[in-house]
Amino acid sequence: MREESRRQYLAKRKDDKLDELRHVVADDETLFAHEDLTEKERKDMEYRDGAKWEQEQLLASMLTYGAKDAKLKQEEFDLLLDDKIDFIQALQMPGTLEKQQAEELSAAQKRKMTIEETRRSLPVYAFREQFIEAVKEHQASCSANLLFVLIIEGETGSGKTTQLPQYLYEAGFCKDGKKIGCTQPRRVAAMSVAARVAEEIGCKLGMQVGYSIRFEDCTSEKTVLKYMTDGMLLREFLNEPDLASYSVMMIDEAHERTLHTDILFGLVKDIARFRKDLKLLISSATLDAEKFSTFFDDAPIFRIPGRRLVLTVLTQSSTFVMNFLFPVDIYYTQAPEADYLDAVLVTIMQIHLTQPLPGDILVFLT
Repeated sequence: MREESRRQYLAKRKDDKLDELRHVVADDETLFAHEDLTEKERKDMEYRDGAKWEQEQLLASMLTYGAKDAKLKQEEFDLLLDDKIDFIQALQMPGTLEKQQAEELSAAQKRKMTIEETRRSLPVYAFREQFIEAVKEHQASCSANLLFVLIIEGETGSGKTTQLPQYLYEAGFCKDGKKIGCTQPRRVAAMSVAARVAEEIGCKLGMQVGYSIRFEDCTSEKTVLKYMTDGMLLREFLNEPDLASYSVMMIDEAHERTLHTDILFGLVKDIARFRKDLKLLISSATLDAEKFSTFFDDAPIFRIPGRRLVLTVLTQSSTFVMNFLFPVDIYYTQAPEADYLDAVLVTIMQIHLTQPLPGDILVFLT
């Protein structure tokens, strides 16, 4: 009905415009019949009185506006970037892990998996029972002079941060109202990990699972899994020097060796001597586990291997080998960038406009 009314209106409007123009032409001929016209005035009269004007008005009356027209017109234009960074791909030697690479789960497959299936797909899941048994056996074998400290060596992405506290919670280490604590070196990590664990457990963030960072405490009386920054654990030492409300304390990302982490090492070592019921876990993603074991009186090391792809990168100056959890392509700029911040912003927009979705962009500025 609306389109029919518009067509009738446009048809009537065309006739009205033609009549109006004919009257203008007639008036001009009457007023200026005996006067010489300029070249511009003569062309204006020819334009008004000609079929060209009628044809243009007819086309204008047929013009419509909407998403369909925009889609048709969009193909006439190409995307042009004012600035662009040229990259060249790093040379890669073919690896010998083709079979293992074929078994890796693609991103599309992971999206279809349930949370439980995702948890089972993590490398740490295969060592769930061994980890719980290692904690129980080490606790039973601890003598009066031996610290209960377990060093955990697991690669980034193996699932140790999100899964190990859950395994201990499911095994009953939160009895008698005690909590399991896990420290993170950064605020964002503590918040995001707590949100993920709450989603896996199936509770609201701040109930059974919570986090504590500076100026924000998202916990409650029901919280049994608490993620916090290193600085917040130092603050808890002021109010609770013996950490009596915790049955397990996990110092995660210990290999980063921040000032807060190093101070915590000395404090938790003294607490472990005083409280024999406190299970202290030191998590590291690098080969520094031997040093941590030596510091904590030759504490045992529990290693969690991850799914890795070995990538050999060749440059003009050196050759080095890197381990990745997923296939990685490395690109280098063809020339040094004087303004690295501008180059970063241009590269982000370049990736965002040219690469398919979904995806994320992580930028490190040092």
